[in-house]
Amino acid sequence: MIECKRSEGHIVLPIFYKVEPGHVRHQTGSFGKAFHKIKKHYKADVVQRWERALQEVGSLKGWESERIANGHEAELVKIIVRKVLGELKEAFHLDVTENLVGISNHVEEIMRMLKTDDTDTRFVGIHGMGGVGKTTLAKFIYNKLSNQFDHCSFLADVRETAKDRGAHHLQNQLISNILKGKHNDISNVDEGLRIIKTRFKHKKVLILLDDVDDVSQLNCLAGKRDWFGSGSKIIITARKTCIQKGLPFA
Repeated sequence: MIECKRSEGHIVLPIFYKVEPGHVRHQTGSFGKAFHKIKKHYKADVVQRWERALQEVGSLKGWESERIANGHEAELVKIIVRKVLGELKEAFHLDVTENLVGISNHVEEIMRMLKTDDTDTRFVGIHGMGGVGKTTLAKFIYNKLSNQFDHCSFLADVRETAKDRGAHHLQNQLISNILKGKHNDISNVDEGLRIIKTRFKHKKVLILLDDVDDVSQLNCLAGKRDWFGSGSKIIITARKTCIQKGLPFA
């Protein structure tokens, strides 16, 4: 593990199960006793590599089973699963320009509107002229929230994709993302609507629809709140003129 951490940049999340990090780091206590029994059967250079690795592992931030939730292992498992899922999802974050200037106030305002700590299903629209940074802001919010959702979908360039490939292609992408590929490709919008309405209603989803320019596009992807499970958040970017056509942003 330590070799992979050094050479490949892998993340190590140590779990000190009924043992203290210091005992692992210095090979003392009950851990040390067990280690000293084992090392007698191996060459000195192998044991030295183990000792160096244990020193590094013992210095890493991890979890001590006896100190988490008063030793309740079920709670420890939940915490670790959330952390691992969060790390895995971070690897798939949307590409966003680093060191963005002047974005924090906009982020705070949108997070307030989304009310991510409640169980309401909420739609939030980010609108304005082309080139003002709507997509960048929306992607930043999406990345910030994605660790809280098991089902996420980012649909880029909705306007162009609907025009070039049809709305059912967007539905296919959305359904595949949310159901994790466990469906057959749909051939028409009505079939897509049926799947979205019936199979998403109990799923807490995070969806980003980028560059919507017609209400029909929204209606075939995320037309109503009751299509999705409680706590779902749908973020939509659109040009200002599109808002005036009556897109149901909340």
